[in-house]
Amino acid sequence: MENINDLKRISGIVNESKYGQKFDQFYGPFKNDGKKVKDKNSKELCECQDTQTAKELAAVLTDIKQLRELCTKISSLPNR
Repeated sequence: MENINDLKRISGIVNESKYGQKFDQFYGPFKNDGKKVKDKNSKELCECQDTQTAKELAAVLTDIKQLRELCTKISSLPNR
């Protein structure tokens, strides 16, 4: 049970931003368009220094989104 609570706590970190945008408003999978990282609706998340960094960041953000969805599913399971 400790691990589930840790996952819930960690997943909340990505939900807040000092810029006021929530990660939940973006939809994966994420892709890079040159130096820019965009979601599947072509909504821009950020611009990186080069295309390689943008490509890697898009992959990381896609993984984070998938992990958050998994955490939500796990936390919704009944406790036994």
